[in-house]
Amino acid sequence: MRVGEVLLMQGDVRGALVRAQSAVTILEAVLASTKGDRDAQRLLSQGFVLLGLARSESGDDAQARAAWGSALEIIEPLARDSRDFRFLVPYAKTLVYLDRTGEAGSIIERLDAIGYVDPELSQVRAERGL
Repeated sequence: MRVGEVLLMQGDVRGALVRAQSAVTILEAVLASTKGDRDAQRLLSQGFVLLGLARSESGDDAQARAAWGSALEIIEPLARDSRDFRFLVPYAKTLVYLDRTGEAGSIIERLDAIGYVDPELSQVRAERGL
């Protein structure tokens, strides 16, 4: 997915869409054979976040929100009571992208409490005043 993120940063929205969709397809297949794999679930949610970002950049806001909604369905049960940044960071980002900033703020406070700093999340915090 990192390649998709880089492509998106470089403005290659089509390339990012292809990479994100490929990641989602592969991870869905992995999860079908390994039920309950928390890391695969986390990665799948991150794939949906990237897919949402690419769709948003291409102007398809409805599909972007649908992708972020899928990400939230996956990550929320894993992160709700967690103190593990690997689950909290994608959870907070997904909430922000869905404009649920109040909920994201409480997750960000949890990250602050454990001393975790994510550069991308810090940028989003500054932009949205969280």
